[in-house]
Amino acid sequence: MKLFLLCFLLSVCAASAQIDALFKTSVGDFTVRLDQHNAPLATANFMLLAGIPDDSWEEQSALAFPADPELLYAEGRLGIPYRRLGRLKLNVLHQESQGPGGVATYVVRQGQSILGRTKDTANAQGIFEDVSGKGIVEIHQEPLTDNFSIHIKHQRKWLDNRPGFRVLRDAPMYLNIPVTQIDNGRRFFAGTVTNDPNETVGYRFPDEIAKNHPTIPPWGNNFSQGWVLAMDNHLRNANGSRFFITGLPLPGDFLLMKEWNKRYTAFGLVLTTGGGRSVINTILGLGEPDGTPRTNVNIQSIEIKRISDGDLGFFPHLIQEHLPGETNSLPLRIEKTESTFELVTLLTPKSQRIFLTSSDLQSDRTVFFSSISPFDFEENRLDLLPFVEGQPKSFFEAYWTEIPEWPSKEFSASGARIQCHNLNENGLASGSVELTFNTVPQPNPNEILPFTSGTFRVILPAKTIQFPDGSSTSFPQMNSLGTFTSTYDADTDPFRGVVSIVVSQTTAGSPATFPFEFFNLNFDYRRGTVLDQRISRFTAASDTTGYQIDGVWQKTN
Repeated sequence: MKLFLLCFLLSVCAASAQIDALFKTSVGDFTVRLDQHNAPLATANFMLLAGIPDDSWEEQSALAFPADPELLYAEGRLGIPYRRLGRLKLNVLHQESQGPGGVATYVVRQGQSILGRTKDTANAQGIFEDVSGKGIVEIHQEPLTDNFSIHIKHQRKWLDNRPGFRVLRDAPMYLNIPVTQIDNGRRFFAGTVTNDPNETVGYRFPDEIAKNHPTIPPWGNNFSQGWVLAMDNHLRNANGSRFFITGLPLPGDFLLMKEWNKRYTAFGLVLTTGGGRSVINTILGLGEPDGTPRTNVNIQSIEIKRISDGDLGFFPHLIQEHLPGETNSLPLRIEKTESTFELVTLLTPKSQRIFLTSSDLQSDRTVFFSSISPFDFEENRLDLLPFVEGQPKSFFEAYWTEIPEWPSKEFSASGARIQCHNLNENGLASGSVELTFNTVPQPNPNEILPFTSGTFRVILPAKTIQFPDGSSTSFPQMNSLGTFTSTYDADTDPFRGVVSIVVSQTTAGSPATFPFEFFNLNFDYRRGTVLDQRISRFTAASDTTGYQIDGVWQKTN
């Protein structure tokens, strides 16, 4: 008889989910409260690399339920509750096969969020397997009983690309890792095995800086408050595993903190409990002038502890669907002709690729990360002649990981209104560029049409630029409106699209480019969707007027 698995329920503890990271170090322990609301990608990645145990919900009674037609899966159906102290309710409902070739499944949910689907029959081990094939969500039947439990597995592989290693490892990664750098008493770095700036875990994910505040600018003053856990990056949208933790800002750090607020994803705050901030100050005092730690400081472990699940739980495996996928080795081959010597890589559309090479067959260095558009259909070829002529004893190795989303490609300005707010030296809105695009037909949903035309309004204050040699250039106030034509390029990066504008006024026109930085900043982990309205970064330059402005943009339709 088909066993019908119903609600596995947990009690509600608080209004919002709270997740702590307990750091155990060689100089003392401290606790960080994670911010999964404003930075779900960074939080989920951190939790997975720290190595959290699998979630398990066990039935409290020995009851089993037959397949009741009255309890078939429906979006609004709550099912019969079961309770487990400290965690929110889950429910399991049966869903009949949908369409030709479909299979009947059990749908595992929390509220309206679907956590996964399993087969509706168990295998020989009594496991209802994940229909996705990833083995993340499973239902287990206890042998010879009618007791069931739901298991959610948390998995994250990382690339150990240290010389002599270059292997894929399972999390946890944050286990006996060193503090690799201490920056002038302001912050210390960890999250990689060494202090090599080229060290990578084989993937990178976008920044989460702009917050969906009711006012512009949206990013807050996280670093100005101090005691922040944040992702480190060398480039925009290049987060991996390396993180840093700050103390209180030093006197005179006002301008530096503003830059950090606009550059780094802050996703945690060091709590005052247990003297944890004193431990941070101790570590910050152990740095040499060049940033080298005077003594070895190890982070022995990072334990993830859920304080409560609030009204909706936070499930890293759902967020991982919006992070780069599993890292894989990328086959390479060399093709030589009379005039070429090329390194050829297989086609991997909608992916990130990282290339490692060595000139002495021992040490590695990262050559580059590249992004492959969803609509690339050609093998990549790299001319090696200039490289191997100077370094004939080289080897090459490459890895790739699928990018689940390409926001810049999915962005459509048809009928959109884009408001760009320039930020002054105090981080306040001091001008705006408003673009309103005409509505154009969309005959092909897989292809972004040129953003042909629209109207604009530019309001920018007078501006003076000081140069290091003491000279300066002044630009007058701008207050103009008119029409424009434009094109859009989204192929080079999943999180960066470039709108090229040509203003059509009585003058000869003012060419300008608007690089828009795309983020999952409005990612709503409770529904597992990316919201339509975005608030994000942009830079714009006018070849005619000399304006170079940085700010934030918001798209509304």
